[in-house]
Amino acid sequence: MVATQVQAHAPAKIILMGEHAVVHHCPAVVATLGLYCHVQIQPRNAQLVELCMPDVDIHRCYSRQSVLDYTLQTRKAWQNYVRNPVASAFAALRGQQTDHLVKCAIGETLLHLGPEYAQGMKVTVRSDIPVGAGLGSSAALAVSIPAAIISHLSRQPEAAVVQYLARKIEQRQHGLPSGVDHRTILHGGIVRFSPDASGDLALSSLPNARLVLNDLRIYTTGTANESTGAVVTSVRQKLAGRNNPLLSRMRRTTEAFISLLQGQRCDRAQLYSLISEYQRSLEQLGVVPDPVQSLIRYIEEAGGAAKVSGAGALSGSSAGALLVFGPIAVTDLLQDLPMLTATIAVDGLSVDRP
Repeated sequence: MVATQVQAHAPAKIILMGEHAVVHHCPAVVATLGLYCHVQIQPRNAQLVELCMPDVDIHRCYSRQSVLDYTLQTRKAWQNYVRNPVASAFAALRGQQTDHLVKCAIGETLLHLGPEYAQGMKVTVRSDIPVGAGLGSSAALAVSIPAAIISHLSRQPEAAVVQYLARKIEQRQHGLPSGVDHRTILHGGIVRFSPDASGDLALSSLPNARLVLNDLRIYTTGTANESTGAVVTSVRQKLAGRNNPLLSRMRRTTEAFISLLQGQRCDRAQLYSLISEYQRSLEQLGVVPDPVQSLIRYIEEAGGAAKVSGAGALSGSSAGALLVFGPIAVTDLLQDLPMLTATIAVDGLSVDRP
């Protein structure tokens, strides 16, 4: 039964440690953040998909079939990328259309549901999550669109189905994502990902982590020049190979960080040391532009610690989100950077259905 109106709300995420290494099946720690992607679905006459994205001034109508055709084309582009994961294949996958990912999300959901759910719909997407800041704007969209459409056209969405579709949608944005972004957004809170016996990444909650992170502040250094997928594609080979020393160091640092988060008390000196250690690994990987590195050195000299969160950037002067730990004096160095006041470790996806 078609609902008159459905809304889905998916939070942002922040990677506390483990970015890039998690793509190679190493552990990571990720948390939700109280910024949201909001998707509203309303019924529409005829088999048309009306798409409204007021944040980027888009209002377009597509036939249902054209959305499905576009989605099938991007599936082929993704398969080409998987066979040859280089920059040119990734560029062909992403294309230039501003509504690329939204169309893929709608199309993958409709293909999954099948032709019996062929009603027209109006899809409105609004988001508080900064794009290109490492905060999971695409993952929040990849979770909220299928959840809203399934709830609108058929039933309350099952988490496993939304997770399956969100992964496919994220592949159209990032190529070969680890999957931790959309899984965190579905689950909520602060979670760890660790390889299990089969090599998959198992998710578990870290209930004591908030105590350790009580002096964490999150800033944005600005939008990265390159997309997450482009950065990950560019540096993937630097972490490849058995017993890769850089990857091994990143894994050990993250494992020590997880142990710290599981404790009842926090050794601040150890926390700051681990944050700085992982930051040095990201710099060696080449994803922290020089101006951001210089800012982090100033923070360290003032008695704090900081690291880039997310993919980072290959060029320019910005690298997305910046995690900052330390005394209040550190904030004097960051007056020119926007600070995010959003709550950390919020609940995951929610759906409002009449």
